[in-house]
Amino acid sequence: MRLYERIEDAGMSPEVLAAFRRGLSEVAGASGFPDVEQALLAGLFDRLVPPDVDPAPFDELWAHADLFLTAALTVAVSDGRYGVEEARVIGFLASRLGYSVGDLAAIEARVFQDLAARGRSL
Repeated sequence: MRLYERIEDAGMSPEVLAAFRRGLSEVAGASGFPDVEQALLAGLFDRLVPPDVDPAPFDELWAHADLFLTAALTVAVSDGRYGVEEARVIGFLASRLGYSVGDLAAIEARVFQDLAARGRSL
């Protein structure tokens, strides 16, 4: 299932989706918000979140932490690089969600493997 579909099917309220988008924007901002990352965020959220919705507190993403971190890593590498600043932001956000370094490393491995497999299938 594609990332957009997973986010859409997660049953998040518009406020939680807005918090999700805000967190991913922090990740994209760490690398200067490249065009490809802007386009990815727009594609993921423009149809799901009305522009006037106030984001829920970040802690409300706890129930969707794995999906959020998967999306954060996807955004981070969408421009072809996974920079130190992006890794720091993702590590900080993962920590706020109760994930250890080992937990995050397991998600990184899974996401990078999935992305590599997708690239080979193209």
